[in-house]
Amino acid sequence: MRRRFAPWLLALLLCLSPARPHAAAAPAPVQGDRVPLAEGTAAVQYYQEGQPLSGAPDFSLDVKRVDRTGDRQQLVNHASGYRVTVPASLDWDFTLAERVVKATSPALSVTLSLEHSPYADVDGYLDFYQNRFYESAAFRGANRLTLLEDTTLETAGFETRLLTLRYEAQAGDLPYSVYTFAYQKTGGQNYARYLFRSGAFDAAHRAEVRAVLNSFAKIERRGRAHSSLRPTLRAECLWDRPTRALWDRYRLSEGVDWGIFVQDMYGAGIRETIPALEQQIGKPFEVVLMYHQFGTPLELEGMREAARQQKTIELTLQVCHNNNQDVYGYSPMFDLVAGRRDEQLRALAAQLKAFGKPVLFRLNNEMNSDWTSYSGIVTLSDPELYVLAWQRVYKIFYQEGVRNTIWVFNPNDRNYPPSNWNDYTCYWPGDGYVHMIGVTGYNTGTYYRNLTGETWREFDAIYGEIARKYLPLFEQYPWIITEFASSSHGGDKARWIDGMFSSLPKYKNIKVAVWWSYADYDLRPGSEHIPARPYFLDETGETLEAFARGRMQP
Repeated sequence: MRRRFAPWLLALLLCLSPARPHAAAAPAPVQGDRVPLAEGTAAVQYYQEGQPLSGAPDFSLDVKRVDRTGDRQQLVNHASGYRVTVPASLDWDFTLAERVVKATSPALSVTLSLEHSPYADVDGYLDFYQNRFYESAAFRGANRLTLLEDTTLETAGFETRLLTLRYEAQAGDLPYSVYTFAYQKTGGQNYARYLFRSGAFDAAHRAEVRAVLNSFAKIERRGRAHSSLRPTLRAECLWDRPTRALWDRYRLSEGVDWGIFVQDMYGAGIRETIPALEQQIGKPFEVVLMYHQFGTPLELEGMREAARQQKTIELTLQVCHNNNQDVYGYSPMFDLVAGRRDEQLRALAAQLKAFGKPVLFRLNNEMNSDWTSYSGIVTLSDPELYVLAWQRVYKIFYQEGVRNTIWVFNPNDRNYPPSNWNDYTCYWPGDGYVHMIGVTGYNTGTYYRNLTGETWREFDAIYGEIARKYLPLFEQYPWIITEFASSSHGGDKARWIDGMFSSLPKYKNIKVAVWWSYADYDLRPGSEHIPARPYFLDETGETLEAFARGRMQP
C-alpha cells in the first residue's frame, strides 16, 4: 500500500528540503575597468581614495582593485599604473598611497613605491643615495648588520638590483630582522623600489621576493594617487598649567615669537652673546634653541639661565653618538627601538621633569635627510623605525611623569634622498604624539652652485612651498620655524631679511621663528676654515639693522 502524506506535511517537507544550489556568478571587473582579472580570481574588492568601495568606482580618482586567488592576491593600482601580486595573508595599507603602498603581516611586509632618479646614471644614484651606508663595511660593523645578498638579476623583464641585510641582535629587538631592498628599473630614469621585511633569510623569503618582483607589470595609469593621512590635533590632557597656557597662546596668537641660536648656547651664548644681540636689536628673543645629544646629561645650568631670562627653550634631542659627525658610525636608534636605552630615557625624563619649565621638545629633527645618524636612510630606509623610536620616548616620558613638554614634529623642507618612500609624511608619529609642527627651510645661498646646483631662494619661495605641502595636513596645528636663516653668498642678505618680515604675516600658522646664527663650514680638505653658508644674524651692520627694523614693526 502506497503511503500517503497529508497535504500540510508535504508542504512542510518541501519547505525544509535544501534548495538546489545555483552556480555562483564568476567575478568580473566593473564596467570601465580595462584590466583583466587575475587567473583564478575568487573575489574582487575595489578601493577608492583608500577606502573599500561597494558601488561603481570613479576612475578619475584613486582607484585600486584587489583580486583574491586562493593564497595570492593581485593589486591593480590604476592611479599609479601597475599591478603586482603578494601573499593573501598580507593586509593592505593605502594611507600614504600618493607615496607608498604597503602590504603587511607579522611574518612578511612589502612596501612598494615608484621612484625617479634625478640623474641619468641610475646605478650611480642608487649606489650613492640609496645604498651607500649598506655597502659600507664600517657602517654595517658599527650597527650589527650583515650583508647577505647583493646581486643583479632580471625580474618581470626588468633589470633588478637586490640587496639584503640582517640585523644581528636578539629576537624581537626589531619588528623584522631581515631587510631586502629591490630596485626594478622600469624605463628611463624610473624604477620601482621595494622593501621586503621578514624574520629569516631562508628559501621561503628568497622565493617570495622573486615571486612578487616577477608579478609586477605596468598598466595604463588612470586617475591620481591619493593619500588619506589627515592628522588630528589633540592637546595633551596631562600638561601642567604653564605648559598648557603656553601651547594655548601659540595656538590662538596672531603674532610671532622670535628665537635665536648662537654658538656655545649653554655657556657664553646664553649669558653674553644673546644679551648683546638683544641690546643692539632693541627687543628680546622669547625663545632660544638648544641641542642635546642622547645619552649625555642635560646641561641644566644653561637651561636655568635661559629660564631666568624668561625665555622658552626649544630643546632638540638628537639620538646620535657623535653629534652626527660620523653618520657611517654607530646609530643608537636600533638600540633605542629595541628597548636597550630605556634607562637613559628615564634619566632624561627625570631631568626634564626637575627643570619644570615648559619646553618645546623637538625629537630627531630633519629625519628625511641623509646627514643625521637617526635619518631614514641610515636606519634601514624604514620610516617605521623612526615612528617606533618617537613613540617609545613619548611613552617613557609619560610613565615618568613629564608634564612640561610640547612635542614638535620637524621634517626638513626637502627630502634627501628625493624619494617617495622618504617623504616626510612617512615619518608621521601618529595623532596624540605631536602638538606643534616644525618647519625648516634655509636660503643656503650659492657657495656650492657648481657642485650641487644650489640657488638663492627668497623667504617667500621657501615657506610658500612648505605651506602648500603642509596646510592640507596640518592647518589645525600651531607651527614653529624651528631653525632658519639666509646665507650671504649669492645675494643681498639684508634685503632678504626685509622680504622675510614683509612675507611672514601671510603664514598665519607660524607662531615662532628661530634664527640659526652660526655657519656651515666647507668640510673639504684645505677649506675647513671657510664659512660656506654664513648664517650669522650680525654678519654685517646692515643685516642686524634689517632684523631690528623688522622687529620694530607692529
